[in-house]
Amino acid sequence: MREARRYPEFVCTFKHRLIQEAALSTLTAARRRELYVRIAHAYEELYADALEDHLERLAHYNAQAEKTDAARDYLVRAANKAAEAGAVERADDLRKRALAVA
Repeated sequence: MREARRYPEFVCTFKHRLIQEAALSTLTAARRRELYVRIAHAYEELYADALEDHLERLAHYNAQAEKTDAARDYLVRAANKAAEAGAVERADDLRKRALAVA
């Protein structure tokens, strides 16, 4: 883990995915869901003017929070965005993920 910043509040990031997983494993399922809800809301507030750039990440956090409707909606939006950009395979993958979340 490394310090990302101290001000306005202390923030750390994980150097390795295994360390993050180990830290998450110490939390109850309810606490993990609660934190993922808070992360999703923070992203929605921080990037309110640019949500289209963060659709997949928002889908991930909402899925982890078990907010399946929101996760599905973000995945569908990401699929539509990929399709508009001509990334047909990516759009198909995102649509499949949206169906799996539902």
